Amino acid sequence: MQEILPGLFLGPYSSAMKSKLPILQKYGITHIICIRQNIEANFVKPNFQQLFRYLVLDIADNPVENIIRYFPMSKEFIDGSLQTG
Repeated sequence: MQEILPGLFLGPYSSAMKSKLPILQKYGITHIICIRQNIEANFVKPNFQQLFRYLVLDIADNPVENIIRYFPMSKEFIDGSLQTG
């Protein structure tokens, strides 16, 4: 994962896998957005629901998916997490 803004990190699902818990805690991660396709729901899922707040978005990976509809919800989630430190 990479810090793209102060306190905001971006990375693949592997950045939040069970083996990465010490790294997530080291960087003070408190909120995670998990983006997956419906068919991935059985194996791409929140690993630490007791430790982090999650926003899970089931979004199809195709060129006609309307991802803009997820922007307000995602922005609210990110803004809320940044406001709480």
